Amino acid sequence: MAPRLRFNFSAVQLFDAIVAGIERQQQRRALARLDDHLLADIGRNRADVAAECDKPFWRD
Repeated sequence: MAPRLRFNFSAVQLFDAIVAGIERQQQRRALARLDDHLLADIGRNRADVAAECDKPFWRD
């Protein structure tokens, strides 16, 4: 009989991680759509946005 794999996470945790990744990507897309004036208002610039948008969806 083959050994059973054990996972250190539940289906709920996996679902939560997927939802968080989707939300993160949506927020990054919204950030990328802001114009330079709005970015300046929140203390950011295009380089900050590019660095944030280059992150994979699973990274905060």
